[in-house]
Amino acid sequence: MEKKEYVKTYAAVAVNFGSLDTSFIPPKKHEFVDVPLGVSHFLEHLMFESNENQSIAFAKLGAECNAFTSFDRTVYTFSTISNVTECTNLLLDLVQNPKYDIKSIEHEKNSIIQELLMYDNIPNNVLYNECLKSMYKSCNVRYDICGTKESIEAITKKDLDLCYDAFYHPSNTCIVIVGNFDKNELLNSIKKNQDSKSFREFEVIKRRYPEEDNLVNEKKSIINYELSIPKVSLNLKIPNKVTRSIENIKNDLALSMLVDYNFDETSSIYEDLMNKEIINHSYSYESLVDDGFSYFMI
Repeated sequence: MEKKEYVKTYAAVAVNFGSLDTSFIPPKKHEFVDVPLGVSHFLEHLMFESNENQSIAFAKLGAECNAFTSFDRTVYTFSTISNVTECTNLLLDLVQNPKYDIKSIEHEKNSIIQELLMYDNIPNNVLYNECLKSMYKSCNVRYDICGTKESIEAITKKDLDLCYDAFYHPSNTCIVIVGNFDKNELLNSIKKNQDSKSFREFEVIKRRYPEEDNLVNEKKSIINYELSIPKVSLNLKIPNKVTRSIENIKNDLALSMLVDYNFDETSSIYEDLMNKEIINHSYSYESLVDDGFSYFMI
């Protein structure tokens, strides 16, 4: 997307692989395999940690690079005010040339476990995770995207190789670039980059998810946490099937509009709760519609 009025250019390579994807049929195979929780996030860490030269190269080009993992995707990004073509090639090379080994895998386990422990000390994160555990019985959304201490320790190079080969194929990824650049010039550079690499024939990966009913796992959950002001969340579990269709995007936007209209800071509900001093300015809400799950939190 050319935006000539922009100063910065933003780019992302998104892989259709997230924390929910722990059971699938690998390419050229016929039976499902199960991998530990947190593999997608672990792989994201390794792509950066084992490609230090690319990270330094981004900095030399004046660009900031980063990545994140969610329930359904892993995304690698950069932002820059110059050298867009060079940065785009770097991002593609980062995602498409894994360089991790057993030593880097073992080193990264400790880092991710420390990250998990850090999140356990952030009250808002604890509250959010507990809400998901209370709503969902089987869906992997009830687990932290990082996984658990036990699952992280159980991850092997074989698990990572299996997931990378299955999900990091170009046909299972997309690249989005928005900013001030010449579209044709950039597109030609991307084509040249991809033509210089060889990829196996793509197979659509069949995935398997636990069945989830419409009932909540727990009606009420209380956590004893040393806080001066208690945090409370009310949650609505909304039935949703795995469809991998545009309908989920439409429904996500519709739900977002609905809750904005009824619960944002201009709503009568918000005004009433503030006047009665039931809530303070930490008030927030969130809605999401995704494959196999949907919810509203306030």
